[in-house]
Parts: sequence; C-alpha cells; structure tokens
Amino acid sequence: MIERNLLSASKLYTNISFDELGTLLGIPPHKAEKIASRMIYEDRMRGSIDQVEAVIHFDDDTEELQRWDQQIVGLCQALNDVLDSMAKKGFPVPV
Repeated sequence: MIERNLLSASKLYTNISFDELGTLLGIPPHKAEKIASRMIYEDRMRGSIDQVEAVIHFDDDTEELQRWDQQIVGLCQALNDVLDSMAKKGFPVPV
C-alpha cells in the first residue's frame, strides 16, 4: 500500500522532501527514504535522491508518454489507410 501511494506521489510531484513524503505516507521520513531508494534501485520508480538536501526528485514521464501516444496515432492512421484502400477496391469494411 505504501509503495503504491509512493508511486502516486511520483506522478503528482516533481520533488518532495523526506519529511513531507513521510507525512504524506504516514511513516517516518527515514522509512520513506528507504522505500523510495529501494524502488528506484529496482527500477520500479524513476527518480533520484539528494541526501544532502533530503529531497527525492521524480523523473518526468511526459516525453515517454508522448512517444507512446505518437506510436498509437501512427498505428491508427495505418489502419485507416488499409481500411480506405479496402473500401476503394470494393471490399466490405466493417464499421
């Protein structure tokens, strides 16, 4: 449950202090840091930890999501082109 909430926080914040994260998760700050570091190490969450400033910086997935969206758009356009080609050749095209 804590890890799922931590992942949710990583989507909402660009960075957060250990104290704030601990408060948000209802656990001590050092435990929040430990869980976050383990999740980053295991590639279950993208980010980095600044121990000097006691802050977790979350990586932004926006670029990756935009690339994924573009791939979906490309696939849909290719499918439309195939269906248009079929229709022009007289094949029935299900709607």
